[in-house]
Amino acid sequence: MIESIATEVAEAAVAGYIPLLDQPVEEQARGAITAVVDLLGNDPRKALVLLGGAPTTPVAHEKRTAVITGLTAALIAHARTTHDVSLERDSLAATAPAFVIGGTAQAILSWAAGDLPVTRDRLVDDITALWMTLEHGATELARSRLSDSAADTH
Repeated sequence: MIESIATEVAEAAVAGYIPLLDQPVEEQARGAITAVVDLLGNDPRKALVLLGGAPTTPVAHEKRTAVITGLTAALIAHARTTHDVSLERDSLAATAPAFVIGGTAQAILSWAAGDLPVTRDRLVDDITALWMTLEHGATELARSRLSDSAADTH
């Protein structure tokens, strides 16, 4: 069940941003986030199963972890196409996507469960703003670290 929901989420996210490839990254992110929020919001049980709000067996936990790892890898791959490839040498290239996926999952899970008192549109706006803020901040910090380490070696 987790795999089928994960496939639905991945397909929805891709379908949400592919038509926006000629748009700024923020609009691409908003398209993917909107599609995922709509999918999981229309059936909160899917959010509970996929994002960890439902009790789980060890096997289901492993599958859920694999899904989250896959989503994180996809976000890292997208970041590599958006930013200087050398940024992947910084630890933020691994930490930031995991943080984004985990935080996004918790926000959507809380919203789907009715524990986050915001509208769907506000949720999408907030998640998009947080993704973009983290992306820009993490990119600048990584560039600064790489610049500092390059200066130290010369």
